[in-house]
Amino acid sequence: MTPDLINAVFELSGAVLTWVSVARLYRDKKVRGVYLPATALFAIWGGWNLIYYPVLGQWASLAAGCLRAPPNFRPWSGFFPAYSSCNPAMSALPVA
Repeated sequence: MTPDLINAVFELSGAVLTWVSVARLYRDKKVRGVYLPATALFAIWGGWNLIYYPVLGQWASLAAGCLRAPPNFRPWSGFFPAYSSCNPAMSALPVA
């Protein structure tokens, strides 16, 4: 197993967990236990990896990274402001 494939497994695992997080956030409609600077760092890092992996010729990592980076940029970052406790419109909604 090459280092690229090992890294791709980590990226793919991160993709699965990130998409589960997006689904959970959508279901709960409430943000809890999230440190925004850490989330922002990992989103930026994921975007950087999409540029960096091709330079290294790590195509499996790039393919897995293409599944991991997008949920940090659009769904997750889109839901965060809408469902955070700072949004007064959401604080009045019941949580299912």
